[in-house]
Amino acid sequence: MKKFIIKTNSGLQISGKLIIFPQKSKKNLKNICDFIFIHAFPFDSEMYVKNFEENKFMDILNKISSVKGKIRIFLPDMPGFGESELFSSKPIDLLPYVKL
Repeated sequence: MKKFIIKTNSGLQISGKLIIFPQKSKKNLKNICDFIFIHAFPFDSEMYVKNFEENKFMDILNKISSVKGKIRIFLPDMPGFGESELFSSKPIDLLPYVKL
């Protein structure tokens, strides 16, 4: 699992985790399919990590991607959660994210 950091239009930095499948292939795959998993409120991206660490789930994604193409799964921490920067205060609902 790799880490990533992006900067929003409003200047906030959002960090998260990136998983790329197939994990052990050195093939140059042309097809790429991206998925973004947004965590539930008030959690962070860690709510998904256990699921991706289970070998059975990882094996399935590796098999699919070796046939169909590269799969990239982004697990961002929304602002104020996980390792991402805070808004001016910790949000009490999801409305502040509408303007990201």
